[in-house]
Amino acid sequence: MLVWFLISLILSIASNIIFLKSKKSLKQVEREEGLASHKVKNGTKTMAGIIFVIIPCLLSIIYLIIKKEFIFEVFFLSLTYFLFGIVGFIDDFLKVVKKNNLGLSSRLKMILLILVSGLLFFLLLTFGYETSVVIFNFQISMGFFYGLFILFMYASVTNACNFTDGIDGLCGGVSLIILIGFIIISNFNKNDDVLTFILIVVASILAFYHFNFPKAKFFMGDTGSLAIGGLLTSLAIIFKTYDVFIFMCLIFIFEALSVVVQIIYFKLTKGKRIFLMSPLHHHLELRGHKEIIINIIFYIAQIIALYIGLLIGGFI
Repeated sequence: MLVWFLISLILSIASNIIFLKSKKSLKQVEREEGLASHKVKNGTKTMAGIIFVIIPCLLSIIYLIIKKEFIFEVFFLSLTYFLFGIVGFIDDFLKVVKKNNLGLSSRLKMILLILVSGLLFFLLLTFGYETSVVIFNFQISMGFFYGLFILFMYASVTNACNFTDGIDGLCGGVSLIILIGFIIISNFNKNDDVLTFILIVVASILAFYHFNFPKAKFFMGDTGSLAIGGLLTSLAIIFKTYDVFIFMCLIFIFEALSVVVQIIYFKLTKGKRIFLMSPLHHHLELRGHKEIIINIIFYIAQIIALYIGLLIGGFI
């Protein structure tokens, strides 16, 4: 496992350096309505998430070839990671080509997310995964509605992960903490194949994080955030840790809720706002907090939530 981790880390660091030095124009354009403090980030390269998506997917294929057997969990996780990464890549590509921050329309992006989620649901059914959900020791048999349930999970987590990718190092750092939780869960379940895949992903994201914190040299883009959100959801589905996953995704949940609450309140009050700006990290920025302080606060909150979740789930 350590060998796979190191191979992924070395390949990812080398790829990031090449990406950074490349003269190809893949530059971010900050939204006009965005924070004034973020205007200095105009021209920063984006789509770096393609590196920590492609490398783990390629290494997982090599891993399966070496093992000389089809391991559904590894295949399923790799496919999830790749497909959601593709959706994000399309979005990023449109942003870069058009030199704006609009990308895919919300409707088209949701259609693509539904199609990917539907394919993954079909694979789960094909390989005999149960359509029941256990939440806090209550088993709920869902049947057809299980498809709608995981569609909701994929859509909500990928979008929440995307919302969290707003300041340097936040999404990458929070995602690494959550993945550490899944390393513990994989080890507890003695699933070495999935554990190896997670370590490969962690190494690759860790390489990205090195160049992204405390000041980003490039951004992961939707390619990275949607891929991470999809992968984390699939890990929760594979291990059936739906209740623990709520705690594991605490920061993502708060970030997404801040957006939803802001929109609803704005419409109900015809223009009033609860937050200075959503998601939550932007509100804190406008309150005068530096990015690094916000990151540290969110990291600590995520670690505490992760510990509580793992404790409740009986994994520690």
